[in-house]
Amino acid sequence: MASIPSNYEINVAKKRNKDDEYGIHYCRIELSDTFRENAEEKLKFIREKFGDEFNVTMTYWECCGHKIEV
Repeated sequence: MASIPSNYEINVAKKRNKDDEYGIHYCRIELSDTFRENAEEKLKFIREKFGDEFNVTMTYWECCGHKIEV
């Protein structure tokens, strides 16, 4: 049976003003769960590449199933 894998999602948003907390969606980068050990390093690298003009955040989506006994 197929399942939805857990993964990391890095969201990048372009700020309108330098002091904005949020911004306009620019792109989404998905990292598989295999990056568990270095996901934070990847986030730091991407933040450095995009700079202060972008807001870069990361979410971990944990997908799991529960067996139902009938």
